[in-house]
Amino acid sequence: MLLLLACIHFLVPTMQDTETLFTKAPAEWKAEIIPFPLGFAPEIKLAGKEELRFAPGMYQADAPDYFSYAFIWWLDGEVTVDHAMLQENFGHYYRGLYNAVSKTKAADPSTFTVSIRGTRERAWVPGAFGNYRGTIQWVDPFVTEKAQTLNLMIAAWRCEGKTAVYVLASPQESGHPVWQQLKEMRAGVCSP
Repeated sequence: MLLLLACIHFLVPTMQDTETLFTKAPAEWKAEIIPFPLGFAPEIKLAGKEELRFAPGMYQADAPDYFSYAFIWWLDGEVTVDHAMLQENFGHYYRGLYNAVSKTKAADPSTFTVSIRGTRERAWVPGAFGNYRGTIQWVDPFVTEKAQTLNLMIAAWRCEGKTAVYVLASPQESGHPVWQQLKEMRAGVCSP
């Protein structure tokens, strides 16, 4: 019996055994993993890692999937996730990202706004304990250095003593085809 349990332990994947939090991510979408604390946003007091997937046209202002991407915050412990926590931390995130990347520093990051609200719509990640929609009003520091509205879909759940915060982001409106691509990606073995 102990031998059987040992074999099952080695055959059943856990987050520690996987290389990625994403499944079904298109191969042409670039990947990046960043550990917390995030160097560009030290005000975010979370532990864990962030894994990102960028659309092929992420850095091409004329592409239909420009600035469209997904990321998962895989956080240590049972972190409280609600609209206030998300607004605060995403504010630090996008202001810090602008300060770290912008070559012109022409915008004032203190004017960037984050709006997150809970939603009762059908969850795009079944089983999530929290589903949110939101917007970020900021300036794209990577490509255009122009004002941009990022639309967000957010889901949160728990697995293996961790908290997942899964975010889809695009300046495109909700009916645009890029959202279908974003929603088809899934978190890995810890997807609810």
